[in-house]
Amino acid sequence: MPNTLIDLAPSPGFCIKTATLQPAVYTPTPTQSPSPNNNILEQPQHPIPIPKGRKVFVNIAWDKNVPPPPEGSEEAIQNAMKGEDVDETNEQGWFVPVVVSEGREDVDKCLGAGSPLAMTWDRGAQPQLGGDGFDICPRLPLL
Repeated sequence: MPNTLIDLAPSPGFCIKTATLQPAVYTPTPTQSPSPNNNILEQPQHPIPIPKGRKVFVNIAWDKNVPPPPEGSEEAIQNAMKGEDVDETNEQGWFVPVVVSEGREDVDKCLGAGSPLAMTWDRGAQPQLGGDGFDICPRLPLL
C-alpha cells in the first residue's frame, strides 16, 4: 500500500499498555529526506535496543482525515479480520486504513522523569469505522 502524507489533528482514544516478553531491537524506517516542516518531531534513525520487560504503549487516536475503509461485503470484512485477505491487489479485498507513527522512546508518565524509558507508537484511524460509529472497532485486530 502506498504511503501518503496527510495533516492530522487527532482526537484521543485510548492507550494499550503492555511489556516486552523478550529482548528485541527496533529499527525505525529510514527517512528519505529531512522534513521541511519544523512542526514534525524527527526521531533518531538508529536501532533502539528493547530489553525484556520494557513497557510498550500504543496510543489509539481518531482523525477524520484518515480515509475510511472501502465498502465491503460481510464476507470480505470477515476474511480480512481473520487475516485471510492479504493480497493488496485484490480489488474485492477489505482493509482499514491507519496511520502509524515510528516508535519512539518516551517517559512513562505514571512513573515520571528518571524512570526507565518506554517504547511508544501512535496509531490513528477514521472515527466512523463501519459507517455508524465505533461498531467495528471491537472486531479489529491491532493494526
